[in-house]
Amino acid sequence: MGKTKVECKKLETLTGTQKCVFCHTQDIDELKYGPIYMHKNIITHYYCLLLSSNMGQNGRDCDGILGFLPNDINKEVRRGMRLYCSFCREGGATLGCDISRCKVVFHLPCGMKHGTLHQFFGEFKSFCAKHRPVQRISEKILAESSKGAMCGICYEKVIPRPIHETLWAPCCQKSAFFHRDCVQKLATSAGYFFKCPLCNNKDVFQQSMKEFGIYIPEQDASWECVPHAYQDLLVRHDTCDSASCSCPHGRKTNIQGTRWELILCKYCGSQGIHIGCGRLKWKSPEFQCDACCSSTNNETDNRNTRNYNGNRHRLSGGRT
Repeated sequence: MGKTKVECKKLETLTGTQKCVFCHTQDIDELKYGPIYMHKNIITHYYCLLLSSNMGQNGRDCDGILGFLPNDINKEVRRGMRLYCSFCREGGATLGCDISRCKVVFHLPCGMKHGTLHQFFGEFKSFCAKHRPVQRISEKILAESSKGAMCGICYEKVIPRPIHETLWAPCCQKSAFFHRDCVQKLATSAGYFFKCPLCNNKDVFQQSMKEFGIYIPEQDASWECVPHAYQDLLVRHDTCDSASCSCPHGRKTNIQGTRWELILCKYCGSQGIHIGCGRLKWKSPEFQCDACCSSTNNETDNRNTRNYNGNRHRLSGGRT
C-alpha cells in the first residue's frame, strides 16, 4: 500500500506556538511576506522560503511546499542557525545581501524594516539598504516633480524621488510616481494582467517593477477568479426605457410579433423600447439609445471636419 501524500495547505492564522521556521515570527502580512504555508511540521512565509540564500526548488510544483522539499527546507533552516541577523542579533538569518563583499545577513521581516530590497525572479537576490538598486530618473523629470507629485494609483501625495518607498514608471517618461505598497497591491491583484496604470505598458513596466522589488504572482487577476464575475454580461436587458411607456402590461412586457415586442439598442444593447412606444418601423424595427445616438453624431461631425480639412488642404495645394 502506497504512502498517503501530505498536502501543503495555506494558513490564514497562526495559533499557539506556530511560527515561521525561517524568521521565527507569527506576522501575517501577505503583501510583505507572502502567504503562510504548512507542510508536515514546517510552517513558513512564502517569501522567506523563496528568498533564503541557499534554498533550492528541487521538486515538482505539487511536492512539498510548491516544489520546495522538506529535506531542503530543514537543511536551509539548519544553515541559518549559525548566522546571526545584522539587525535583531538573533540566529536563523538565511537572507543576505547579494554584494559579495557585504556581510549583512538578516531575517526577511528585520530586513524589510531596515530598507532591504528583494527581487522575485532569476536568482531571487536580496540587497541591504546600502547596496540596493536605485532607479535612474532624469534630472528634468525630478525638477518637474520637485513641487510635489501624486501617486498614480491612490492619488495621495508621494515623494517624487528615487527612494525605497517610491517607484517610478520608466515607460511613461514623465512624472509618473507611485507608492511602493500601492504597486505591490496592484501586482498582487492583477497577476498576469499587471501593467502601468497610466500608459498601459506591460513589458517595460513589469521588468522595472520586478527589478526594484515588486512580486508579480503568476496567476490570473483576482477579478477573473470571482465566481460568476461575468454573470451580468449574460443578462439581456428586459425593460422599455421610453420616457412614457404606453404598454398596458408594463415596461417588462416583451411579446414577439406585436407592438409590445422589446427592441434593444443596436449598438450597446443596454437600453430598449417597445415597437409601439418608439413608433419604430414594423418590418425592420431598429432602435438607437440617446447615449449611442450622441456618440455616433459626434463621430460623424469629427469625420466631416477631417474630410473638410483634408479637402481644404488639397484645394490649397498643400498650403496652410
